[in-house]
Amino acid sequence: MMERSDLQFERDYSSPVISRWWILVLAFVFIYGFSVLITVTVKAYSDKPPVPEVVKDMAGNVMFTGDDIRQGQSVFLRYGLHDNGSIWGHGAYLGPDFSSDYLHQVAVATREMNPRLSMSELNAKAKTNRYDASTGVLVMDEAQASVFADAPAYWRKYFSTPVNNGGLPYNLIDDDAELHKLCAFFAWSAWACVANRPGEDYSYTNNFPYEPTIDQGPADALTVWSVASLLFLLIGIGACLLFVGRDKEADWKASVPPYPMMSADGNQPASVRGLLKFVVVVGLLLLGQTLVGGGPWPITVLIPDRSTDLIFLPCSRASW
Repeated sequence: MMERSDLQFERDYSSPVISRWWILVLAFVFIYGFSVLITVTVKAYSDKPPVPEVVKDMAGNVMFTGDDIRQGQSVFLRYGLHDNGSIWGHGAYLGPDFSSDYLHQVAVATREMNPRLSMSELNAKAKTNRYDASTGVLVMDEAQASVFADAPAYWRKYFSTPVNNGGLPYNLIDDDAELHKLCAFFAWSAWACVANRPGEDYSYTNNFPYEPTIDQGPADALTVWSVASLLFLLIGIGACLLFVGRDKEADWKASVPPYPMMSADGNQPASVRGLLKFVVVVGLLLLGQTLVGGGPWPITVLIPDRSTDLIFLPCSRASW
């Protein structure tokens, strides 16, 4: 075992272990940080987009119901579509963001049906919130109704072959009832992306995703607070460095001298050699995980009623 007399040190460690200012700052950061996290979590549930009881078109015809939306979400989860694409940016990257894809179709239809409107007028029309909280009825305009009518055929084609969808099985979802409910879930998620919150000029998702076809971009408040958070971070780091730089006694102190990276005879301690092996192994594991999750593996398999074909078995990154 290495003796303490063999070690070389260059500074005095006789001062206290930790400055009390570090303890106070750390306590403040923990309390403030967790308070913000808890507040945001509570607001995420209290301010979530409403699920209407019934959705109608402009003529009053029922398009789908709230139960269809909830059951459509169950279809989405049952077939593991979050391992293929995403909703509101949450999910995997092999397929599309389904809410964004659906919203883009609505945006294109809105422009095609209203060729005389300016961009600002298109934006106002698309972002109009027609949900009545007192009755639980959501009214969708002509563009939204048109896209919903064509949605089952569109998504049936998407799920028909792995070439279209990044590796899902052939005809993954082919049942008319399931497609109707799934499209209801997509339609509702896209509506939440574009419809303004009551009394606000941004949607339930803070104008996510970006959709230039109807001039939807990040809300002003989102931009301001994003920049402000970065500035606060840089200012906080600068203040800590300035404080420590001006007062050396405020720096971290050790109660006993730590082992150096090199001993007096020039050899590395066993703990350092073990650490180097650990870093190499972890690096290789991380590289392997990245390569496995980076894309599908092409393999040859036998499929009933088909000749041997090349398909893709996706490896999800949804859990990262």
